[in-house]
Amino acid sequence: MKKYKIAARAISDVGVIKKVNEDSIIVKLAIGPKGNHGIFAIFDGLGGLKKGDKASGICKSIFEHWWNNKIKVLPSLNDTEIINSINDILYYCNNEISIYGEENNINLGSTASILLIVKGKYYIAHVGDSRIYKYKKGLEQLTEDHSLVALKVKKGEMTLEESKVSKEKNILLQCIGIRPDIEIYNKIGSIKDGDKFILCSDGFSNRLQDIEICDLFNYEDRGISLKETIDLVKSRGERDNISAIVLDVEKDVNPILKRIMKLIRR
Repeated sequence: MKKYKIAARAISDVGVIKKVNEDSIIVKLAIGPKGNHGIFAIFDGLGGLKKGDKASGICKSIFEHWWNNKIKVLPSLNDTEIINSINDILYYCNNEISIYGEENNINLGSTASILLIVKGKYYIAHVGDSRIYKYKKGLEQLTEDHSLVALKVKKGEMTLEESKVSKEKNILLQCIGIRPDIEIYNKIGSIKDGDKFILCSDGFSNRLQDIEICDLFNYEDRGISLKETIDLVKSRGERDNISAIVLDVEKDVNPILKRIMKLIRR
């Protein structure tokens, strides 16, 4: 089995309007005998409801605890067991947020977009309208937006361009913590050398064209390119919190062999 190295850069910005950052992110990497693996996630607390930061924080805390306890056994699990484990934690998050809301007499919720990389594969569990993209030769959205406008676009009732300016674009059909049952979107794929991933809240993707998201990879320093892209989003008047995680995946090559390959290319 090939081994891969993962490099991650992440920024979560409160933005230009809100006083509280309701986004929570996870960036966890580990090195094991079967290669690098990690968990990366964005939880966007619902701004229209009270305590959005609390909802996203509950999700973050629960998933970090899950990761710390599962990190050693994940490489030994099969695809179905891994997906079921992630989904079970999302159901648990949904229940815990619902209980908190009932006890405090408030409505609160969060999106959840989780990317797990282990054993040379990626595993996605997703609810809401935060997004996960993969970039190779072009940009591919790996998740589906659980929003009213996305459903209308899918049904042919609205164009993609119309959905971006629609007054209904913030209406979610699925989120964590509001309803007893949630529908989780899952996806599994193989990792390849040179794969790049972007996880982001809708505050990041709302103001950007696909080509501008791809421009993140025009700079060798991902931290600089990510900050400049978030500054661009803020300059366009985005009212929400803005969060993104950028991942670069490369085949882990023996250092001596790597130097030889560089000499051959010259």
